[in-house]
Amino acid sequence: MSGSLAARAVWLIGLAFAVLLDVRSRRVPNGLAAAVAVTGLATLVAREGPRGLAWGALAMFVTALLLLLPFSRGRLGGADVKLAAAAAAGIGIGSLPVFLLGTALAGGVLSAGCYFASSAEARADVHAHLLSLRLGLGLPAASPVASRIQVPYAAAIAAGAALALVWGS
Repeated sequence: MSGSLAARAVWLIGLAFAVLLDVRSRRVPNGLAAAVAVTGLATLVAREGPRGLAWGALAMFVTALLLLLPFSRGRLGGADVKLAAAAAAGIGIGSLPVFLLGTALAGGVLSAGCYFASSAEARADVHAHLLSLRLGLGLPAASPVASRIQVPYAAAIAAGAALALVWGS
């Protein structure tokens, strides 16, 4: 197995492990996100040399910058931002739009599934938040409804990364 393929395999295993941890505990350790970033960058360096490092680092930066606003408003967890930026490091800047779009679409499907699997009380809370948005009142702070199923967004990030590998430039 070449260095590029070995690094890519470790990168994918890291993403898969992040999904398992997020589904199980809704936590992705910082060390795992760092390992995903390092192996992703190693993949690009093995394939493209120093230019790959630059494009991977730029993809990480752009992804983190784009997710800063939802994070600052409490709409996205810090682990999700770190994992998405780390995954982008292995995608590179050329496939970043496919990664971001794929992640967003997968996140929407996953969110819908979690919505329908949640209790009626949790769905009513979501409806109240959507009505508040429609009336121009803004999105209220998330309320702690115990029967709401939280979205394990690492799964959407991994799906976006897989799409970028298949359909990216």
